[in-house]
Amino acid sequence: MQGLDPFQLVALLLQLLKLDKPTQGDDVADYQQFVASVYGWMMDRLPRFRGRQISGALYAISRLNLYNAELVGALVQASLPILHEFSAMEYVRFLDGLQRMQVPPGDEWVNEFFRSSADKIVRTADRDELPAIFSFCQRLGWPPRLSGSPPQQQQPWSSCRTATGYACGRVPPAAGGAGGAGLAADPRAARPDRAQELPPDAERVLPGS
Repeated sequence: MQGLDPFQLVALLLQLLKLDKPTQGDDVADYQQFVASVYGWMMDRLPRFRGRQISGALYAISRLNLYNAELVGALVQASLPILHEFSAMEYVRFLDGLQRMQVPPGDEWVNEFFRSSADKIVRTADRDELPAIFSFCQRLGWPPRLSGSPPQQQQPWSSCRTATGYACGRVPPAAGGAGGAGLAADPRAARPDRAQELPPDAERVLPGS
């Protein structure tokens, strides 16, 4: 995977969503190790990620049910300088991934979103994308609007602790360590009251739904 670029790494995760996940023995460990390795290379390539790769990565991670707090946090931070470049569809996938994992992006991200992107979304989003964005904002604890002053978060970003840590070198280690350690099941599993299905409007515009 050392030769894969950001586009190819995210495409690899999205391809995994189309495959049946193993459920027994060594196959499960091998699968988790493979995903952890992809996560590690994504961390290494993160400075080269654009909006399409960031949103696609969060979308895939939220559906693989193998959560890595370090990578998710890094993807959110990497989005900050380029939020104004995101398309409406990239916002849909980005926010969909966060709300499925129930990970709020934090006040800094929300402030930048309202400052640089809200008006653009209202102008450019189509009739399916805009309701989906509204819905995801509501589920993350924001009021159902895309203008005005930034809302308060239901919970701070600091509440989502980084479960793993490693230094990315020339050959990145697997995210979370050998065997996929540090890859956690979707945080919603411990909070079934917050696990919700996508609204009909969102289903129509989300690839792979």
